[in-house]
Amino acid sequence: LLHSVYLLNISVHSAIGMTLQEAHTGIKPDLLPLRVFGSRVLCKVPGKISAKLDHHVYKGIFIGYGATDKHIRYRRAVRPT
Repeated sequence: LLHSVYLLNISVHSAIGMTLQEAHTGIKPDLLPLRVFGSRVLCKVPGKISAKLDHHVYKGIFIGYGATDKHIRYRRAVRPT
């Protein structure tokens, strides 16, 4: 729901010729944090700090956002990389 509202706010509105966020704040929205569903992602391994030669990231496929745009949901590959 949060992601769909965010997309609605950064879409160009035909009546005013700008995004709703731009009309409210006067600043154009940043589109860099948006990810395409199904794209490949690399996610940091949570928890304790691992040793130098341990795996530090997991490969996965992006399937959505969590509670905020900083937290993503992904389907992890079988093996870490």
